[in-house]
This record gives sequence, structure tokens and C-alpha cells, in this order.
Amino acid sequence: MSNRKRKASNANRIFQERWTCDYFFVDIDNKPICLICNQPVSECKEYNIKRHYVSRHSSAYDSYQNEFRQDKVKELTKVLRGQQMVL
Repeated sequence: MSNRKRKASNANRIFQERWTCDYFFVDIDNKPICLICNQPVSECKEYNIKRHYVSRHSSAYDSYQNEFRQDKVKELTKVLRGQQMVL
């Protein structure tokens, strides 16, 4: 048996734009950042992003649908960008 470590492939680790509306995440400097709590997720994989959203925010934000959800995403994005400009 060999002791080779499994290499993480970057091919499946590209941020998907649909995650912004689905899970309230944006990509900043190649790191997925939650718009709600501003926490980064270690790996840019849908499983990790979805798990963060479901475990922490789904109860409060699942009620937002369609235009309301898109408006909330825009609002939270604006707040995050404003915070980054200050820093």
C-alpha cells in the first residue's frame, strides 16, 4: 500500500454564481464569504456552502423567495462591500 495523499482538484472548486442567490454567498479573493454572518468557508465546494447555510441560516432566510430573495442578496452585498471599503 502506498501512503500517497489525495490531492484536492481545483476543477470542482470554482465558485458558482447561483450560490449567491441559493445560499447567500459571494466570492471575494477566491474565498466564499457568507453574506449573512460574513464568515468564510474553508473549501469552495457546494456541500460546504450548503451545509453552512442550512445549519445556521435556513430557518430565518428560507422564507425569502424570488424577488424578495434577490433584493435581500443585493442589500447584504451592499452592506458587505461597505464594510470592506471601511477596512
